[in-house]
Amino acid sequence: YTPYQPNDAALAAGYGEAYCGAYGNRNFYLYFTDWFGSTQIPAPANAHIDDGTYYIKSSIQTDRYLTKEDSTLVNSISGNGSQLWKITKHDGYYTIADNTSGKYLDVIDRKITFSSEENLDDCGQRWIFNKRSDGTYGIYSRCDYRVIDVAGGRIDTGNGVHLFNNNDSLAQKWTFTTTLPSNEKQISEGTYFIRSKINNSFVVDISGAGIDNGINAQIWYNNETDAQKFKIIYNDSDATYSIMNINSDKVLDVQNSITKNGTNVQQWGYNDAVCAQKFYITYVGDGYYKIISKCSASASLDASGGVAKDGTNLQIWNYVGVNAQLWKLEQISEIPVTEGVYVIRSKINNNFAIDVSGANTSDGTNIQLWYNNNTNAQKFQFIYDTTDRTYTIKNINSGKALDVSGAGTTNGTNVHQWSLNGTCAQKWTIKAIEHGYYRLTSNCANHLALDASNGIASDGTNIQIWNFDGVNAQLWRIE
Repeated sequence: YTPYQPNDAALAAGYGEAYCGAYGNRNFYLYFTDWFGSTQIPAPANAHIDDGTYYIKSSIQTDRYLTKEDSTLVNSISGNGSQLWKITKHDGYYTIADNTSGKYLDVIDRKITFSSEENLDDCGQRWIFNKRSDGTYGIYSRCDYRVIDVAGGRIDTGNGVHLFNNNDSLAQKWTFTTTLPSNEKQISEGTYFIRSKINNSFVVDISGAGIDNGINAQIWYNNETDAQKFKIIYNDSDATYSIMNINSDKVLDVQNSITKNGTNVQQWGYNDAVCAQKFYITYVGDGYYKIISKCSASASLDASGGVAKDGTNLQIWNYVGVNAQLWKLEQISEIPVTEGVYVIRSKINNNFAIDVSGANTSDGTNIQLWYNNNTNAQKFQFIYDTTDRTYTIKNINSGKALDVSGAGTTNGTNVHQWSLNGTCAQKWTIKAIEHGYYRLTSNCANHLALDASNGIASDGTNIQIWNFDGVNAQLWRIE
């Protein structure tokens, strides 16, 4: 032993040789600390853990677990590799063994490795579990009281795990659990805005409020329309979620199930058999979630270019945890219009409202536009049916409902009032299309919308149904 300090290169090499190494008393120090523990760091208190088998969950992200992959130790997504560990107490210390292979977590030459045989004669297989104030644990090596640490604090699946000086960071905090949360819901089913972490004012949106297969998914300034509302549906069979647009009843879909960076995300009719329409939704902290395609554990929903602006494309990209890949899920009411009494104003001219001709109370009385006069002939009660998510729209004056004549399903079919009968002719689906405006489609044919004839707002303009194409004659303010 030579009484001078080793240089950094010699220390980094452990017991090995180093280029331009000045070794000094390095080997004496290493042998001493391997045999007796650290010369400087006080031993941490050892908490009690019952003998048994556990998953060891990382605090850096809720779906990451201590994982044995071949001969290395990594932090990986639930379900990957060997993640069940046998914990056994010996004379105040613990051993940690891979439950599948039986190999022991060991420290040799100051590095984490695995050994086939139990060996309690030195410190390499002896571990201390120190309980933190937040209920998590630090896992300390008895050799030098360094702790098991996720390298660089990175959240990539398969990221390496090593020993590092204690700094009380999330990368060094672990929880022991007897079950994996693979079948637990991360969020409640319901209807949500999906807000980008880049800028919470921008949300996932279906381009142009389109309802056809293949319409692009993008982000857009939040206008609270149904093109931006998504019903999140849990799939018990594989613990995934489907994300269905309220306006189109189609789901987010990874184009052609391709998993390479930059693959487009669109909407498409639901198909339970394809991975392209199923996503893992996982909480990552601070109110945000990551949304990962079932097609690949690393393929994340991503705002192209990391930019929040109208029309930014939605794609999948290898998950690295940037703001473009983090989403706030804001649950909203599934009822488009709260039950109550309203005036229905035309977007052509808000001064004109839907009106029962002559304030008549008879079946078959025509429905028209008329300059708003605040009479009961222009006030309608909206009654919501939770079973089919439709509305009956009843005039306050007559007590009769807006009704599609003869339950017709062709362009130009007239709308009049009729006694309530519960048929499709009196049921309307309401969707928010633009900020403050809605479309009302007949339940007899959901492509046919309430329409002001010829797109004119004047006293007596007839109300009919017509194929929805988004013109002002088919958009209504309900207030």
